[in-house]
Amino acid sequence: MKTMQKGFTLIELMIVIAIIGILAAVAIPQYTDYMKRAQVSEAILLMSGAKTPLLEYYAGVGGDFSKGGLVNLGVKVTGKYTNYVTVDSTDKFKLVAEMKSTLPDIGSKKLQLKYNTTTGDWTCKTFSGSDAIAAKFLPTSCK
Repeated sequence: MKTMQKGFTLIELMIVIAIIGILAAVAIPQYTDYMKRAQVSEAILLMSGAKTPLLEYYAGVGGDFSKGGLVNLGVKVTGKYTNYVTVDSTDKFKLVAEMKSTLPDIGSKKLQLKYNTTTGDWTCKTFSGSDAIAAKFLPTSCK
């Protein structure tokens, strides 16, 4: 009477481990990029929350920012990954967000959301130079 052995050979197990290793080598960088995009999205979400107060203040002072401005009102928003969101000191219709310095690749980088008074649209873009966030970490609305 023959006995049948059941199980996997060493070669089969090594092939499975190699396949898992290859999949992990591809998935881990994609996951870290995804996490960075989510962190940048937090800054955009926080800036979106500041749009209405900015426009309400603008409407309340009759379009005259010389009466104080949001910077003087102390509007400052922070988040888990966002160091601050505030109104630009030179352009009162521009919201600026800076990422926290502890984040790899996007730390201390800045993003802006600018209101166009003629069209009524908000445009999102990154800063230039050393403050720029890489395009692969920006959402589609900011590219």
